[in-house]
Amino acid sequence: MTINIPDCPTWYDLRGLGRSPISRMTILIPVFGSLILFSTAANDFINLSADFLGMDQEDAAQISRRNSFFLYFGLIIFSVSTLAYNALCPMVVKEFKTEYDYYEAEARIITKDRAKKLQDHLNVDFGADLAFNFDLTADNQKAARALGFQDNTTSENREFWLRAKSQPVADLFQTHYAIENLSKIKTRRAIYGAYLVSFCFIAVPTATTLWKVLLALF
Repeated sequence: MTINIPDCPTWYDLRGLGRSPISRMTILIPVFGSLILFSTAANDFINLSADFLGMDQEDAAQISRRNSFFLYFGLIIFSVSTLAYNALCPMVVKEFKTEYDYYEAEARIITKDRAKKLQDHLNVDFGADLAFNFDLTADNQKAARALGFQDNTTSENREFWLRAKSQPVADLFQTHYAIENLSKIKTRRAIYGAYLVSFCFIAVPTATTLWKVLLALF
C-alpha cells in the first residue's frame, strides 16, 4: 500500500489565502488576537458554562484561557504566513488574479526588446533554456500586406511585430507564468506549512468545546 503525498501548492494555489479579503487585514490580526487574549469581555464570551458542562469554575476558566492562547497564536501565525506570502510571492502571480490577466496586461506593453530581456531573465535566473525567435523574417515581411501594413513592417512597429510574433510571445508569457508559479518550492512549503499550523491552532478551541459539550450531553 502506497501513500500519495499531495504536491506542494503553487503560488497561485496559495494566493487564495495570501490575497484573500481576510488576509488584507493582516495588520489588525495581532490586535484581534490581543483582544481575545487579554480582554475581559472577550474572555467572558469564550468562557464555557461550568454548570452546563458539570465543571467547577476554575476548570472552566482554565479551558477558556487555553482556548484563548490557541486562538491568539493561531492568528499570529496566520498573520506571519500572509506577510511572508506577500513579500516572497512572484509579482506575476501576486498582482494578477489569473494567468490570463497577466497575458492581457503584458501584451499591452510588450516589445521585441522587452521580450528578449524576459527570455534572457528566464534562461539566466531559472535555467529555462528558451530560444524563441523574436526577430522578423522575410516571411513576416511578405505577410505585411495581408495584415494591412503597407509601409512600416519592421520590429519598430510594435503592432506589426506583435501580430507577426504572436505565437512565440504567447508561449513566452505562458512559460514565464508557469516558471514563476512553481518557483521557490521550499518557500512555498514553509508558507503552506505555517498556514496549516495556524488553522490547527485556531481549530483546537472549537474541537475542545465541541468535545466537552458532547460529553456533557451524552
